[in-house]
Amino acid sequence: MKTRRILLIVFSCALALLVTAMLPAAADRLEAIRIDGGAQGTGGIQENGNIYTFTRDINGSLVVQRDNIVIDGAGFTLSGTGAWEPKGVDLTGRSNVTVKNLAVQYFQFGFWLENSSGNVVSNCTVTWNSEWGIELRNSSMGNTVTGNILVNNHYGGIRVRDGSNGNTFSGNTITDHGRGIDLATSENNMVKGNYIGDNNDGLATSDALDTIAGNTITECFDRGVFLNGARGNIVSANNITGNGVGVLSSTGDNNTISGNNFVDNYAQALCIGAAADRWDGNYWSDYNGTGSEPYIIDASNQDSRPLAEATAIPELPLWTVYAVLAVMAAAVCAAKRKLRSRGDV
Repeated sequence: MKTRRILLIVFSCALALLVTAMLPAAADRLEAIRIDGGAQGTGGIQENGNIYTFTRDINGSLVVQRDNIVIDGAGFTLSGTGAWEPKGVDLTGRSNVTVKNLAVQYFQFGFWLENSSGNVVSNCTVTWNSEWGIELRNSSMGNTVTGNILVNNHYGGIRVRDGSNGNTFSGNTITDHGRGIDLATSENNMVKGNYIGDNNDGLATSDALDTIAGNTITECFDRGVFLNGARGNIVSANNITGNGVGVLSSTGDNNTISGNNFVDNYAQALCIGAAADRWDGNYWSDYNGTGSEPYIIDASNQDSRPLAEATAIPELPLWTVYAVLAVMAAAVCAAKRKLRSRGDV
């Protein structure tokens, strides 16, 4: 864990030194690209039936106005100029659109899904956006966000709100944010198998009936998992390690926290307000009992069956961390190329 943290910090600092240089110059700007049967506004996207493939880096936003298509970034980058361009990839009202293999940076929101259903965002790199990396809102349902790398988006990695139910977030690496994932006023979302590390908050939910399972949530300054008035959620089989507070439950009820590994958090778990949850069968690194005595959280909350040994929970392999570092290194190289092309070096 410490090695991952050190590597990410070193490369993040190096990348930050070149942020200004990487922003597109005014002369590089293109108008918004629209996919509505053809790719309007640029020659940088090749159309082949229902597949649209990037053929170069593009400076400008992408507005998708066609359903049932695949957009393949082919490893290229979609760049904005910073806070004044609201949306990188706009999927408002879209259904069954897959966006893959695309880097998105320097917008307010990297991806925007509003009233969108059945879409897939996969194997994308989403960095340096001034608000959230990926936003789902206003009844965006049944979408899948998988295998992405989200780093250094200002407010957070992924935000879900306003009745956006039944979405799946899996296999993502989410680091260096104010909040890794934020789930609000929605339900039945699945968060599984993600690496969520080095954020202020790892994951926060005020939802009902979400499942948070099989994640590694580590080295978050404030809270690993924040159940904020949440009801009926399942937090199961997660590695929750080295956070300020492992799990904080506030004024929620009927959440089930089971089968997790709580290791070396400053406070393993806290319950405030009227929180009354079910804690069962977790491993606690500061538990000194034999398993027959409960692990006491407070007067109303205890784990009646604490485990004597940690549960084996698969983590995302170390190569995913190296992938984050590779993304940062590639960004540094891109900055150098852009400086040379402008004649600045």
